[in-house]
Amino acid sequence: MEDKLKTIYEDDDIIVIYREGNGDLLITFSDLVHLSKGQRFFADTPARKMNYPCIGFVAKKPNWYPKNSIIRSLNLINPIISLYDTRIIYGGSMGGYAAIKYSGYLCASIVIALCPQYSIDKKECNGFDPGWNHYFTEDMLGMGIKKEDTSGSIFIFSDHHDKKDFLHSIMIQQICENITLINVANVGHHVTSVFSGTKNLHELINFCKKRDLKNIIKIVNHMKKNSFFWHSTLVKRSIDSHPHLIIPIMKKLFPHDRKYIRFGSELSYKVYRILQNSGNTHAANDYISIFKDGSNKIKDKIIQSSLIKNPDEKITFINTYKKSVFIYDVEKDKLLHCDLPSKLNPLAIFPKFEIIGDYCLFFIEVSSVKIFLGVSSDGYIRSTYDQKTRGIYHYLSIKSLNSGGFSIEYNGNFLCAEGRGNLCFNRTHVKEWETFTFQ
Repeated sequence: MEDKLKTIYEDDDIIVIYREGNGDLLITFSDLVHLSKGQRFFADTPARKMNYPCIGFVAKKPNWYPKNSIIRSLNLINPIISLYDTRIIYGGSMGGYAAIKYSGYLCASIVIALCPQYSIDKKECNGFDPGWNHYFTEDMLGMGIKKEDTSGSIFIFSDHHDKKDFLHSIMIQQICENITLINVANVGHHVTSVFSGTKNLHELINFCKKRDLKNIIKIVNHMKKNSFFWHSTLVKRSIDSHPHLIIPIMKKLFPHDRKYIRFGSELSYKVYRILQNSGNTHAANDYISIFKDGSNKIKDKIIQSSLIKNPDEKITFINTYKKSVFIYDVEKDKLLHCDLPSKLNPLAIFPKFEIIGDYCLFFIEVSSVKIFLGVSSDGYIRSTYDQKTRGIYHYLSIKSLNSGGFSIEYNGNFLCAEGRGNLCFNRTHVKEWETFTFQ
């Protein structure tokens, strides 16, 4: 069946799309993941499958739905809203904020807000960091949700172990009436992803309309325990204290969540070793094979190679002035320096180099293939497996120093061993932290 969609309002900040259907009116606000793209809107697939009449507000940028745009759209939206007795507003994160903020303007009966913000204006947040600071603009001053903004029964779903999201939920609860907080524990700011799916939304709407808290909690527990994010949190929390839990959790995640199952370098290494040492060789190898599934085959091979190191391989280290050594961090795709090689991130690789006269080339070796490192526009040394985003490899000038060490220069700038492990070409003179030695 062809979807009947109509753009009913558009300006520089938002677009509003209407879908005809039968039943109660669903009004959705998209989050940062679902910014304007054609006539797509948040929860459009469930709306189509359930044949809900739906008004979808979509932001064109991370603007938290400016009030002026919403008010201007009401002249065109109110005639549609007036046709329906029950109006359900649904949104997540930025969209969750808007779902509550504009529930009064839209005469909401029910509001379902997933991990919403109270405000991202620091001045309104009683001394705590609201997050999303890089999106805040002066136009958002005083954007906080107020009691008079709201309407209907408001259900807020957030992880009460996530400090930032929980504080936002509490601040909204303190200001507004008819608020019910539901804990979606151990999923972080991924509530929207956990709740995805037509059946989940259909049941959630029905139970919220009935104010059936018992069944709301029941379906929330069912959704989170079938999500990757809940299992991932369990892995992170139990890997050191209860490693025996890792094997059943990993078996639960295979094969459905293979593309999401990378936990970060150190945790990935621990999971791999637990599987391997417990005799689950097949599961350990299966876990490594995940890194072959990505779109960037070379990078995945780098990650896979870093998990299995040759302990007998002889390596020539490059030391900084303070005896930290050069390493290549797979996840950050960056050459760094580390104080204690014995405590290296397990997915770190020692770089190799070729010296040609007064120049050198850095590279990492994966399955006997050299992947050269080049200087990116920000001055860091990165891999060159993706030619669209990285420069080609670069010859770096090596100059001997009277101290017995050497400097590394590129394009008039010297490599500096900065704090926090960074190595960057951003100095014009050679001092101690621009001096290196071989070991």
